[in-house]
Amino acid sequence: MGHTYILTTLALAFALASHVATGQTLNTWGVIIGGAYNLHDATFQRLGSYPSCCPTFTDGTGAGYSLGGFYKTNLFKSVDLESRLILNSENGVFTYDERSVVADIRDSLRVVRATFQHQLDASILSLGIEPLLSLRLSKALQILAGPRISTSLVQDFTQTETLTQPEDYGAYLGKDRSWINTQATIPDVIVPRVSLLAGLRIQLPLNERSPLNIGIEALYSHGLSAVSRGTDWSIHQVRFAATIGFKSVNAGKPPIDTCLDCKKNIAAQRDIPADTVKSSIAQTDTTIVKSEVPSIAVAQVVDSVIQHGAFSIYEHRRRVVVLHPLLGHVYFNEGSNELPERYKNGIRKALLDTLSLTPLVALQGELAIIAQRMKRHPDAWLAITGTTSSINADQGVDLARLRAETVRDNMISLGVAQNRMRVSARVYPERPTTFSDPTAQRLAQEENRRVELSSNNPAILAPVRLGVVERLFYPEQIAVILSTSDSNGQSARVVLARNADTLFSISSTDRIRDDTLCIDTKDVLSKGNGNLTAMAEYTASGRSNPTRDVRTVPIVQDEKEYTRIARQGDLEIERYGLILFEFDEVRISKQHERQLQFIRDRIRENTIVTIIGATDQIGTGEYNKELSLKRAREVARKLGISQAIVVGNGEDNPSLPNDLPEGRASNRTVVIQLATPVK
Repeated sequence: MGHTYILTTLALAFALASHVATGQTLNTWGVIIGGAYNLHDATFQRLGSYPSCCPTFTDGTGAGYSLGGFYKTNLFKSVDLESRLILNSENGVFTYDERSVVADIRDSLRVVRATFQHQLDASILSLGIEPLLSLRLSKALQILAGPRISTSLVQDFTQTETLTQPEDYGAYLGKDRSWINTQATIPDVIVPRVSLLAGLRIQLPLNERSPLNIGIEALYSHGLSAVSRGTDWSIHQVRFAATIGFKSVNAGKPPIDTCLDCKKNIAAQRDIPADTVKSSIAQTDTTIVKSEVPSIAVAQVVDSVIQHGAFSIYEHRRRVVVLHPLLGHVYFNEGSNELPERYKNGIRKALLDTLSLTPLVALQGELAIIAQRMKRHPDAWLAITGTTSSINADQGVDLARLRAETVRDNMISLGVAQNRMRVSARVYPERPTTFSDPTAQRLAQEENRRVELSSNNPAILAPVRLGVVERLFYPEQIAVILSTSDSNGQSARVVLARNADTLFSISSTDRIRDDTLCIDTKDVLSKGNGNLTAMAEYTASGRSNPTRDVRTVPIVQDEKEYTRIARQGDLEIERYGLILFEFDEVRISKQHERQLQFIRDRIRENTIVTIIGATDQIGTGEYNKELSLKRAREVARKLGISQAIVVGNGEDNPSLPNDLPEGRASNRTVVIQLATPVK
């Protein structure tokens, strides 16, 4: 019955740990190994019915070991739950020297002084569960406390009574010098036994990016239960152990707003299938002579038709005045409370002119923008909350507060009075970025070590007016056509480049075949300068020098200044990306209602509304598509437009770079496009 109770308690403890961990918090599992000094507090004469001449066995001592595993998960703030399964050696030796006399009858009857040594050697090995609470006092120091509930696996004892003095005395009662020599199992063992544990652990400094962590701990265990019924015998213990832990993540929910299947670089793609050419394209009659060397041609695609002949690519750059939302976040480096250099540069640029800022620089210069608005609204106050991520170098509310104070000090230097700011700190953000795959761990940690800003006045964190440069290309698609004779032992490569920058590369080392690749112009002109060069490179079997065929397409740039409303054909186009979503969220918050009302006021009776949802690149592409679609549908519902065109782009075509936390946060958005016919 006792063993069943222990196993049930063990299962419940680990079930609790698993339940707590389902929030995708960063957890730690590992092993514990160490030694122990056992203190047996006892007052008994005998065990069960076994014979004993000892007046009383009292204090005993012994050395032991502890070995086991643990699983730790965060409960709240600086408190963790650590569930342990520990194999514990609780050996002890009781010794009592009894002064007495014996009769010496070898020559004549006489009485001599004697010493009888009573010894009980207990061998106890117990298996116990230890659900401990861990309170982090600092990054290196933790307090541990909790119960131990155990059952004995080994419970043997050896009891002897030996005549030790006088040393020269011969046989005792015709036998030897031992009066009692008993080896048996401790009778009437109590199961389960309960103890209370408390102690300290010091976390050793390691590389903070490493999933490994090592600690040294000292624990005192005070036994509350007796070892055997009918005896006053309990075991206390002082433990010294080393812990080796490994960080892990409980998957819980599917990855949100995150991408594990990131897009591959187009230059690294190989063996692009023939169906890359869209089936809707109808090719015009053209004759390309097949030869032993490759021939390459570049044609424009207009209205889904490939048009051969010389042409130019027109690149239009227009400045569009847009409204861009502010994040209200400042992200910090690992283990640091110093304002990152990119924010210092952003502040300097924002102080000069916000209209000339790019969206990314505007996010990095938010403190300057917010400070200017605080000056214009003297009734507003600012809440500044510092947070940390889950790694050891970045834990603790002290570091979070230092980060908040850094932002406050920068706001003071920008002219905001200290009494208008409220500083607070918390270990984790209220809505932290979580992850279910170790490859996304670094990105989630980058987003959680931040300072969050909020205000009682919506105007303080309202969208900022920016001038954004858009790049438009005509034609929107080009076709690259490769032709050569079929032959074994050939290798060929097609390269698109602008000056020395390779934009697109594909190679084949098997069979060369006729290939037509239809490519979006904006994809191949995303970087580099100068005209577009297309090259086919052919190397025949047995030859070292390749043969090349090169074509050049001129790029013509046409700079134009536009307002926020750009006219395309007979439509008046407006685009708004004013809605930013929290991590793992599709709900529209109250703070977004002003932006939605502004957009409602821009919609006319004949306006075509397109709502495009987006995410950052952490997470699977499939999940991100579904998440972005849900966001777009929610915006359409809030706008009350049943005929809106709803699209979920997922992680495709991000508006800001995903390698920075502020970029990823800004990509969690919905773009609303209004197309109104011009009369």
